[in-house]
Amino acid sequence: MPPVVSSVSPAQGPVSGGTTVVITGTGLTGATAVRFGSANAASYTVNSADQITAVTPAGSTGPVPVHSACHLRFPAPPAGA
Repeated sequence: MPPVVSSVSPAQGPVSGGTTVVITGTGLTGATAVRFGSANAASYTVNSADQITAVTPAGSTGPVPVHSACHLRFPAPPAGA
C-alpha cells in the first residue's frame, strides 16, 4: 500500500526553519526521506506506521504552507514484487 499523508501540524513555519512538525498518515514506516518542497527535512524520525516527526529546513522566502509541500520518498519495491 502506498504511503498517504493525511495531515501536517503545524501547517507553516518561519523561513529560518527549525520547526518540528508531526506528519500523520498511513504506510509511513518505510520512509527514506522527508521533503518540504525541494528541500530535505533537517531531520526526521519515523515514530510509527502512522506518524513521522520532522524538523523543517531553512527556506528561501517567508512562511510556506507545509501541508501541500510535504513529500515522502520511499525505496522502489524489489524486482518481482
